[in-house]
Amino acid sequence: MQEITQGYRRPETPSPEIWDLGLAGREDAIWDLLERQVLDRSQVTSAPQMDTLTQVLSRPCTCALQAVLDLMGHEHRRDGTVRDTSLDLLTNTLNMSGLDGEHYRAIIAPRIAFLRHVAPRWVEEHRDRLFGDGAPDNLGQRTIDLALADGLPDPWLLEHFRGQVQDAVQRATDQALEHYLVAMLREVPGYSVDDAVTFFQPLGKLSDAGQALGRLLGNNEAAAGHVALAAQFWEKAISISQGTPESLTGFGWYANIPGLDDVTWNRLTRLTLTITRGRIDWAHRVADRAAHQQPTADTLEIHSQLLRGLSDYWEQRLVLDIATAAIKKATDPQTGTAEYKRLRTALLERGVNLASSAPGDDTNHPNQQGEQPGQDD
Repeated sequence: MQEITQGYRRPETPSPEIWDLGLAGREDAIWDLLERQVLDRSQVTSAPQMDTLTQVLSRPCTCALQAVLDLMGHEHRRDGTVRDTSLDLLTNTLNMSGLDGEHYRAIIAPRIAFLRHVAPRWVEEHRDRLFGDGAPDNLGQRTIDLALADGLPDPWLLEHFRGQVQDAVQRATDQALEHYLVAMLREVPGYSVDDAVTFFQPLGKLSDAGQALGRLLGNNEAAAGHVALAAQFWEKAISISQGTPESLTGFGWYANIPGLDDVTWNRLTRLTLTITRGRIDWAHRVADRAAHQQPTADTLEIHSQLLRGLSDYWEQRLVLDIATAAIKKATDPQTGTAEYKRLRTALLERGVNLASSAPGDDTNHPNQQGEQPGQDD
């Protein structure tokens, strides 16, 4: 899943290298030292605008807890088990409330998949204290938030705590939307395309989801199945978005998905622009993708709608240049279509000289004096 997990900040499992070099028979002493440091909460680092992760990485007690998890990984690789002392220490941290409890959980939450691997019984026995009502000060939901913000997508977590994941999405928790979409792409139970569209639509997050999917799948390594599901999501969003243009503008980011075939992309982009009246995110990239194809009725209409819908001057200029080059590549039978005529009129209205353009000719440039609108009928 490398193609849809780029950008998440924490490794899913602790780094093993330093411990695997060996501890020279001093493991018990090291465990004693770490236990004392984890439980010493005297030093709190906090400042205005300092995020939770920065605070956590500045406290000796939480850095020591991170080292505990690293050492647990080392012992599990070597012995196939973890010592009870480490699990007792983790249990102790779950009893903490307030800022201390939150900081401990910021270390534990992104490593739930690791803990399920090395200590599955402990995770199962402490589910309610980790994520539910058994956690003090509503830290169960905060643990989910931290797992989403700083961890890799975990299908187990996403499936078993879907309600809390949805709560995090509604509150715009960092990376929560992306994790939800990864669950959809991985076909985690409860996260079907229909489920996702139905969930996002009343929240006004369909456009945000379209942008996020464009980013997640915007490389050549995206799996074909994930791209197909993303296309289904777009089509479903279009079907329920009539009359609400703002819900679709983020799908302009789909222009950056190389695995989405041009025929599907052209069709859905045209439908989207019809609903949004030519408004879309990343409009110049949309125009560029359409222009890199041999002109079709759909690509010509995409350019026409972009020219008529854009209000940003900088993007207007880019799209105007791209559309001018694109129309000059059109040949019969495209030159006889209504889409061609609409684009030609839109360009003439904006001062583009098409007087000497023949089908397939790419020698003229926009914004020259020449043929006026209305002469193409």
